Amino acid sequence: MKNNKHAPTLTMMGLKLGKEDCSNNVNLPLYKRMGGHLLYSTKTKPNLMYVVILASRFMENPKETHLLKTKRIIRYVNGTNGYDILCTTLNEFRLVGYTDSDWEESVDNSKRTSIYVFHLGLGVISQVSKKKIIVSLSTTNDEYVVATGETCQGIWIKRQC
Repeated sequence: MKNNKHAPTLTMMGLKLGKEDCSNNVNLPLYKRMGGHLLYSTKTKPNLMYVVILASRFMENPKETHLLKTKRIIRYVNGTNGYDILCTTLNEFRLVGYTDSDWEESVDNSKRTSIYVFHLGLGVISQVSKKKIIVSLSTTNDEYVVATGETCQGIWIKRQC
């Protein structure tokens, strides 16, 4: 896949993946190897975490659409190999957190995926991407749930410092 055209983004707009896909089955060992390599690459490229976790949900029965999504992630990684995490020294270290929710419900159930990232200075020190345990009745309620989880994580990190 090194000779393929590089992908400018990690995913295509409007693409929804589900377990009950009508496309053909793919080679399971190949899909698992690709998923394993991508999971390993999230250590140095934390921006891949969300899409890699999303693609790895279909490891037990991958379809052609799941394989196409995984190949697009690999094409994106091949195009951004020169991008590195910048580590510099700062006089001031501030703990900053960012949170987001996927807004599109899962095709398989109504649970959403949330992600939060914490920076200390310029470096990422903690990143969480997980499917929520509860189903929110509104997007506002959903944002409160995500913010509460991030706040708890931030308090824990602050106490460790």
